[in-house]
Amino acid sequence: MTHPAPPLHLREITRRILARYIAVPRHRTWAVDAYDEEQHTLSAWSAGIALGTWATDPYLPEWGSSLAYHLTAHTMATVATHRYIVTASLDREHAAISVMALRGRIHGRLAPSEEPVVQALSRRAGHLPLPAGPLVYAVIGLPTPGPLPPPQSEPG
Repeated sequence: MTHPAPPLHLREITRRILARYIAVPRHRTWAVDAYDEEQHTLSAWSAGIALGTWATDPYLPEWGSSLAYHLTAHTMATVATHRYIVTASLDREHAAISVMALRGRIHGRLAPSEEPVVQALSRRAGHLPLPAGPLVYAVIGLPTPGPLPPPQSEPG
């Protein structure tokens, strides 16, 4: 005859499993072809799905998706290449989105930290000149401040 485990042990086991799950950093990377100007929408969707499956913060998928959309659009507008590599990552205190223009050539002002939407959505943003190509990144602090702020209306 078996006896059920005391609830205290079950709670402790559950706490340990959750702590181990949350402590493991996660990342997902995918390639975006440059021939379609609407690929930033695919990046946003992919980042939102990835962050949504990992995160316990209910607003993180929206924040990450919006940030991926704007970072990819900014990179596509300022760096010419045949392929962009987008990565979403999550650890205990941060979520990050990065976009690398594979063997890209900068033809505009590559300054994601100066984009108003990127400033509003991220704790910090910037770019790095890597041997494989320019990389832009932005970091979201966790927990997120809540729902996304409504988009600002266009003047006129």
